[in-house]
Amino acid sequence: MLRCESFASRKPRARSFRSWKLFFAASGVRAMREHPAEAVAFGPEAFAGDPRIAALRWRRE
Repeated sequence: MLRCESFASRKPRARSFRSWKLFFAASGVRAMREHPAEAVAFGPEAFAGDPRIAALRWRRE
């Protein structure tokens, strides 16, 4: 995930890189960052208009 300010300059800013872990489940996607701590969640409906993952099977058997 990229923040808007990532595109404000052609040069990378010091300490501007953040690592996110993505967890996929039937309930959607949860993204977690360790430092600084932050978590966001998106339900499957958030991706309904994205043709790249429209065929994703959210529920697995």
